Amino acid sequence: YSKELFLDNSLFRFVEQGERLMEGDVLFFGAKNLQDFRRLHLTYFTGDYTEQQLPNLLHCTVIEGGVRIWPFEKFSEYTRYEELYGIKRLQDNLHQTLVIPTLYI
Repeated sequence: YSKELFLDNSLFRFVEQGERLMEGDVLFFGAKNLQDFRRLHLTYFTGDYTEQQLPNLLHCTVIEGGVRIWPFEKFSEYTRYEELYGIKRLQDNLHQTLVIPTLYI
C-alpha cells in the first residue's frame, strides 16, 4: 500500500520543505533510484524527538524483527532505506479527527 499512499493526494498532502513534522506524518524511505513505489518503506512520526532533535519514527522492520522506533538518521545506514522520497500528512480536517484522538499518552 506504500505506492497508493504515496500517490494519493485526495486524503494526503505532501509536507513542504521547512514545515515542522506533526504526529502522524508518514515518511517514505527506499533505496536510491527506486523505480517501483510499491517498495517504499513507510514510517510513522511519533511526535517525539531524540536528544539531537531528530524525529523518532515508528516502523516495522525485518532488520530487527518487528515494530521498532528508530531515530531518523538510522535509516541512512541501510541501503534499502537510504533515501527519503517524501513526507505526507493527512489533509488538515482528517488529521485533527483521525490522528490526534488515537495517540496514547
